[in-house]
Amino acid sequence: MDEARDIMPTKLPDRDPTSWQQKIILPFAWFIVAGGIFTYVLFLFRNRDFFTWQGLIGLSCVTGIAISLSLGVGWRMLSMVVITSLTLVGMVFPTTLGLRAGPLMFAALAVNFAAALHGRRVAGAVLAVQFAALIGVGLAAERGWVQPMGFVSGSLAGLGDWVRGSVVFAVAAALQSGFLYYVVRSLRQSRHETRAEQKLREKSEENLRESERLLKIFGEISQDYVYTVDTENPTLKPQLVTGAFDRTTGYTPEAIEKSGGWLSVVHPADQVKVKSLIPLLQNGEEAVIEYRILAPGGQVKWLRDHIYPIRDTKSGKVIRLIGGVHDITENRRLAELAENLTLYDQVTGLANRAHLMQRLVGIAGESAEKSGAIIYVDLDNFKKLNDLHGHETGDKVLLVTVERLRALQKPAMLLARLGADEFAFLLTDLGNDLDAIKIAVNAFALQVSNAVRLPIPVQMTGQVGYEGTASIGIAYFGQLLKTIASGEVLRQADAAMCRAKELGRNRIIEYTPDLMTAVIGRLSLESDLAAAFKEKQLHLHYQVQLDTKRRALGVEVLLRWYHPKRGIVMPGEFIPLAEETGLIEPIGYWVIEEACKQLTIWSRKPAFTHLKIAVNVSARQFRLADFVENVRKIVVSSGAPADKLEFELTESLMLSNISETTQKMHELRILGLSLSLDDFGTGHSSLAYLKRLPLTQLKIDQSFVRDIREETKDAVIVSTIIGMARNLHLDVIAEGVETEAQFKFLMAHDCAAFQGYLFAKPVSLAEFETAINNGKF
Repeated sequence: MDEARDIMPTKLPDRDPTSWQQKIILPFAWFIVAGGIFTYVLFLFRNRDFFTWQGLIGLSCVTGIAISLSLGVGWRMLSMVVITSLTLVGMVFPTTLGLRAGPLMFAALAVNFAAALHGRRVAGAVLAVQFAALIGVGLAAERGWVQPMGFVSGSLAGLGDWVRGSVVFAVAAALQSGFLYYVVRSLRQSRHETRAEQKLREKSEENLRESERLLKIFGEISQDYVYTVDTENPTLKPQLVTGAFDRTTGYTPEAIEKSGGWLSVVHPADQVKVKSLIPLLQNGEEAVIEYRILAPGGQVKWLRDHIYPIRDTKSGKVIRLIGGVHDITENRRLAELAENLTLYDQVTGLANRAHLMQRLVGIAGESAEKSGAIIYVDLDNFKKLNDLHGHETGDKVLLVTVERLRALQKPAMLLARLGADEFAFLLTDLGNDLDAIKIAVNAFALQVSNAVRLPIPVQMTGQVGYEGTASIGIAYFGQLLKTIASGEVLRQADAAMCRAKELGRNRIIEYTPDLMTAVIGRLSLESDLAAAFKEKQLHLHYQVQLDTKRRALGVEVLLRWYHPKRGIVMPGEFIPLAEETGLIEPIGYWVIEEACKQLTIWSRKPAFTHLKIAVNVSARQFRLADFVENVRKIVVSSGAPADKLEFELTESLMLSNISETTQKMHELRILGLSLSLDDFGTGHSSLAYLKRLPLTQLKIDQSFVRDIREETKDAVIVSTIIGMARNLHLDVIAEGVETEAQFKFLMAHDCAAFQGYLFAKPVSLAEFETAINNGKF
């Protein structure tokens, strides 16, 4: 601040009042007054005709010319010529010109004034010329060479009077010239003083502008505290500090000075950065730098330092630095938190997909010589674990798995979480031997697979402990392997992982170009499925369900997809994809709506009023919070008989949140719907749950029916299921019946309902109705 105080003027001088009036009119006015007084006193008693209009006009003209010429330095020579000419014309040739004495006298006085403007020497020389001219004219008149007006008029008796008159004129002219010279010198001195004041004003204004610049700098940089420092001081010891220096840094200026200067408290990792800035500042460059300091007690603080160089006004050399410092420790903490939210997974603390992509792009920009690999890890059946045992159990398994993967991570690796159950290891700097790289990467992938497979002690329904597996894909990058480290390599590793899942899971697959074709085909199928639902390419087929006398009890509706290019796509190909993408939810509601519409139509046809329609409901859709309410709206709005609508549910529902599942099933039963447990015997549900669930039917899975024969395990299982269902007052239906032997065995063991190719394949609605009308069922 003292820098600003030094150059701030206390008071600026008033503006120069000198103007063109003072430079021209005032001298002219002084000449009129002074010349008139002297001339009137001198010649009043001798020449009363002195004051005439001719004299005044001549005086004005000659004075104007003389003043105009005398003001311009470039006109100096011309003005001297005019002065001399006027003197000779006025004094030597009066008779020839026929002028009277008054105008000539005023012309001479005007010439004297013009000479006075040029200085004493010029005025004296002009006066001498005039006096010599007058004496010369007198001598010439005495000898008869000329006859001046004085001689002619008789006003002068002779040469002696002429000489005395000339002396009087010279004295008067000298007095006038002296007076005019004094006036002119005073004006010029005043002009010089005004110029000095103007220079002072310009300097003051320059200082004012500099002060304003400094104040602007202070306004921009004034934050927690402001300091100044001498550029010649290598330790950057603050010289003047204002503001909250102590509170911001934790030090006093005296403590900084004793410790050896500002650099002594700068964080060691940032000292090189701070020192490298000094030459730039000494060259006059403004700078903003962020760095850390070590506050007392070991606390690390982040500072933002905005530094301005101050130059000497004369030499232009940077003599001082002014800096404004702001404590940005909290800002940095928030920035790091934001970065953590952006680049790290909040559940596991691992790097996320964005972080992994950032690293991959960075590696691609560093060197094409580096070789590395991506190991893509997907936990098998993790979604089913969440569905069956709840997200709390899934989270415990996930965290244990993460700790095991983290234990395998080496310093040069990056472990990232890419999705709910997807992870990736980034391996870099693997060398140049392709065979050695593949051996090392596969060995590490095997360690990952073994770590995931280890039992995890969590409490689950019907068992204690969980043992999972992982599908793993590997993709390589680097110049050696003719690929680049970018998003492409991650897609390749993902494709290899998907292939491992398709081959049965719990596998390690390396990427090959053929895999990408399969992935593209899957993505294409996914896109086509979304379009298929919108474009009404999905259709319902009906498979009849019969009693022991082969009479139709109802139908199960089955989805078929008529693709414009692929042809018929079977449910086993697109239903799992619909489950993964979430399309199963709108598709499921559409199937329920179509079934209700058909039941409403059949309720008005006597041959069809007794038929039920069974609809498969996915576990994902059943768990929706508003599932029961949506079903109620569909049934009510369609007017369908609810007792003819049956939902087939999978055993997986029985193993996840059994209380919520039971509640929803009771609500559906209140609406009038029937509930069938599909594929019974293939899951791991507890039989104890069966007596608690409001089921109406058990459906024996076709895998047991297919190999059913007397005295086989499947026969025992089927007969047990039928007996258990009878004791629980549940209906039983067997699916997948394809032979008469199977049909007879099931009837012999009191199975009351059947479904399978032995009776009919799934057919269109028109074909099914035709078969009913023809009495086939």
